[in-house]
Amino acid sequence: MKYSFGSQYSDTNVAASVSFSSDGILLTGAASAVIPEYTVTARCSLSGGRFRTAASAVCAFSGTDTQQTYRISAGTQTRSVCASGTAALSYQQKASDWNGGSASAGMTCTVLSRFVKYTFRLALSAVF
Repeated sequence: MKYSFGSQYSDTNVAASVSFSSDGILLTGAASAVIPEYTVTARCSLSGGRFRTAASAVCAFSGTDTQQTYRISAGTQTRSVCASGTAALSYQQKASDWNGGSASAGMTCTVLSRFVKYTFRLALSAVF
């Protein structure tokens, strides 16, 4: 059985949501090899004028494993320039020990001229 529930709020400047979901839960008393998995997700975004920011966090866990992901992004846009950046971190734990992870960062800038569009992208990533 899988179920989920959540809450969401939004207006012209703020949007936020929180949700919880579960998968693999048995309602009968029978033993099963399926380990229940749970996921908690939170997201928030703010916009003011031409500048927008967003953040999200996801945590997925079961009896012995945990995987967490965090992401933040920001961007701005004018008539001829658009710029945005993102940073993310993801890692796993297994039985209270680190099981590895990854980190990434990226930036994009686009400049529009009358006839040509110039785009600059930079991406960095690491695995640990």
